[in-house]
Amino acid sequence: GPPAAVDATLQSFLETGEHAICLASAIFDAHAQSDTISRDGVQQDHCYSLLASRPRSARHRSASSDLDRAEADKPPHEFQLRNPWGRRGLAQPGVPLRDASDGLFWMTADTIAELFVEGYAVRVSQDPKG
Repeated sequence: GPPAAVDATLQSFLETGEHAICLASAIFDAHAQSDTISRDGVQQDHCYSLLASRPRSARHRSASSDLDRAEADKPPHEFQLRNPWGRRGLAQPGVPLRDASDGLFWMTADTIAELFVEGYAVRVSQDPKG
């Protein structure tokens, strides 16, 4: 389907779980080539699959300090993403392209909202007739 706002895409995933979703990352440095810039292990101008969600741990939501209270106000889920290239972050010379993570990692909704600009969702149907 057409691109949607990232927060709407995450909400749709939480509500239905029936979509194949791709998130397109932002361009962090317009003057750099796409394979030279990474923030939090996310390459700029690249697509990642959204695979799963889970509630954030109680440790992340406790409110025992000002910092924890600020953290507790953040969305209660984190999401598993996968880089289809099978690694986290940039390729390094002399290192295999795939790393031990196989490109899988977890990220909070607020961090996703900072790093990604669009979401694309396709409804997945088990019915062969669609």
